[in-house]
Amino acid sequence: MATQDPPEKTQTPVKEPAKAASPARFSSNLDFFLVGGGLLLVPLALIVIPRYLGHAIDYWICAIWFYIALALASFVPVWRAASRRITPKEIADSLSKAKTAIDSARPVDPLEQPTKDALFLNFDRLAGTLIFWKFEAAKYRAAHYYCLFWTIPSAVLIPILTQAVGGSSGGATLVTIISAFTAILLAFHKGLKIEENFRAFRHGESEFYDLWRRMLDRPSAFGGDAISQLKAYVIETETIRRFVRNAETNNMATLDEARQMLKSTESKKGP
Repeated sequence: MATQDPPEKTQTPVKEPAKAASPARFSSNLDFFLVGGGLLLVPLALIVIPRYLGHAIDYWICAIWFYIALALASFVPVWRAASRRITPKEIADSLSKAKTAIDSARPVDPLEQPTKDALFLNFDRLAGTLIFWKFEAAKYRAAHYYCLFWTIPSAVLIPILTQAVGGSSGGATLVTIISAFTAILLAFHKGLKIEENFRAFRHGESEFYDLWRRMLDRPSAFGGDAISQLKAYVIETETIRRFVRNAETNNMATLDEARQMLKSTESKKGP
């Protein structure tokens, strides 16, 4: 009489204990907390120490330190964007996403495998450039909005503070600091052509991905056969790269422009 094998025991999946929240988010903002928190302690000390010693509090000096602290703390996102560098992992992730997009593409006219391979090889050569455009656009975007954030309110604050200062030396110093900082930001914004560079890199990145999606969704828009489609696509990518490169080189600050700005500033001051 044949014996039956005992039924296999099904193992219930063991739930892993919940992992603690990763401190990556805190560490990524550590520089912001250190700069902002450290500088904000100074005006607090200027308020507490004179009150403890029985001296009068100069609120204009406190306002100067608050202004400097906020200016430095809000500069942290600009510093992060400017110091970010391309890593091999980011290029590999970009290529992986591109490969997945090509394989899962379901256009009206199906793409042949040689065409898909050619698209991926073209994207492989451009992956580093695309990430560079993305980082440059983020850098100039952060710098652009930083300049706007600090220069636009200054146009309203300076006339008001000038009337409210009276004979206070601290108030006059605050107005001088705000005016000088605003002038420096406007000079950097114009000399480095921040807005123009932001538009060029952002426009180039957006144009390429629009072209990329159009090739995956409607390859027939580039021609009637695979060869003509690839040729037209490559020509378009070369045009976009040339546009961004020309915009980048044309928007670089030159010594002649710096000299002209210096001369115009001196001429406005007068003799």
